[in-house]
Amino acid sequence: MSIDDDRLSGYLGDHLLAAESGVRLFESAKRTWQDTEYRSDFDEIRRDVAADRDDLAALIRRLGYTPGRAKMALAWVGAQVSKAGPLNPLHRSDGRNGQLELEALQSAVHGKESLWTSLLALARNDDRLDPEDLQRLKDRARMQQDRIAGIMDRTIIGRFD
Repeated sequence: MSIDDDRLSGYLGDHLLAAESGVRLFESAKRTWQDTEYRSDFDEIRRDVAADRDDLAALIRRLGYTPGRAKMALAWVGAQVSKAGPLNPLHRSDGRNGQLELEALQSAVHGKESLWTSLLALARNDDRLDPEDLQRLKDRARMQQDRIAGIMDRTIIGRFD
């Protein structure tokens, strides 16, 4: 079985667009949690998410793909919108907006884990994909999800009391 480069390129480009948005979501969350004991957690996760985006961009280049200009322009627009913190414009860790922000972060990381899982499956038929590197990235996404879930669990009462 051969991999269709047009399909894979488009798929990776879509995930790169999502990764750009994910970095902005975590930057917003860092502001939300800056005055709490979880500030360093969100700073570390934000750095990891940015590294994941960079790893994805490097993979796209290694495969010889180029993200479409329209997608990159859309990523820029998304970055500008996310600066306003649309899920949590007041950057408060309490209440429903704080909860929605955490749930969005969890969903974003889950989507990224799905990317790495899909690429691991494709690696069985495409030696351009490094299974060890993809497994490392998948494991890191799982750790990010667990960390966010732990924060959500420890802080849920405070958002709704």
